[in-house]
Amino acid sequence: MSVTLAVVGDVAFAGPLGQDPIGAVRSIDPRVRGLLAADILVANLEYAMTDVAPHSGCEFDLYGPPESVHALKDLGINAVSLANTHALDCGARGLALTRRTLQQAGIGFFGAGLNYREACQPLLLDCKGLRLGFLAFHGGKVATARRAGSLPLDWGPSRQLIRRTQRECDFLMVYFHNGVEAFNYPMTQTIKECHAAVEAGADLVVGTHPHTVQGMEFHRGAAIVYSVGNFIIRQVMPGFFERWAAQTDLTLLGMPIEHETIRKALVVHCNVVAPRKAEVQCVPIRLQDTGLPEAIEAEDYAKAMRFFQQISEPLKHPEDPIWRGVQEVERRYWRLQYRQYPWLRILTHFYRIRWRHILHLFKTLK
Repeated sequence: MSVTLAVVGDVAFAGPLGQDPIGAVRSIDPRVRGLLAADILVANLEYAMTDVAPHSGCEFDLYGPPESVHALKDLGINAVSLANTHALDCGARGLALTRRTLQQAGIGFFGAGLNYREACQPLLLDCKGLRLGFLAFHGGKVATARRAGSLPLDWGPSRQLIRRTQRECDFLMVYFHNGVEAFNYPMTQTIKECHAAVEAGADLVVGTHPHTVQGMEFHRGAAIVYSVGNFIIRQVMPGFFERWAAQTDLTLLGMPIEHETIRKALVVHCNVVAPRKAEVQCVPIRLQDTGLPEAIEAEDYAKAMRFFQQISEPLKHPEDPIWRGVQEVERRYWRLQYRQYPWLRILTHFYRIRWRHILHLFKTLK
């Protein structure tokens, strides 16, 4: 007996989408709803479920009404990752309310907690005689014994957590949240981290955060989808897109972002046929100006598949010249990050710093 698993990207019933979440969900293209049909449907919950606005007043903070959990249920979502940039937009209180709301609705969650112990807690789901495990990682705000947050993927304890969870389940999916926004290639460091996750025991690795699609490869028999893009989010709406794009890192690096880039998205279909064994397929979709997903017509679908294959192919060839360009973008990206808030980054992550991080810092400043 096999178990079908479907995975989508960022879901955020924030802003206009938070005004009528149920209405928004029920207006989604029926063909997309068909793509979501699976025993288990997983998404990245990219907002805090709270009516209380954050103190920052930033228009890019993502929060929406707790009642939007019913829209998740209507979509058929069984589990969500909380390890992302916006889980703590409304602070620890917002995260606590989000976790409680999901729990009351019977939706599983993983990846972020009010402390280190909660952040480490995997989600284990039994289905058709198989036990599936879920973990998620994000290095933005690292959880400690007294601080809410997530765990970074590039951390020894994270790999130990993957090994431990792998022994508790028949199939382990790892979600991770990092990368350069609106960039169609994973950073070389991200590739190393995902390979390490597979070597530690992950059977499927899926990425979010770039808000567009990135390629897929197989490492030691396990599929790695580096970014599935958005699924339901206001980011693509005219007006909001222009404001968001103007402050993203790629734009600041002199690489303007096209609207079509962040319309690209994927639905990952995973058919778990036996312990540690699965068949994985990625189906391209796109987002409308409403922020909702739609299916792609035949001609455009073939074009989208060619694009996905084009960005996936270099992953098989580390010597491909394209990686020189990717590494240059990566160096410029990190240089920009350190210039924006170097001491804050160092102080908040002091206990995580290793010699390789110091060497990486000097390399980016060349």
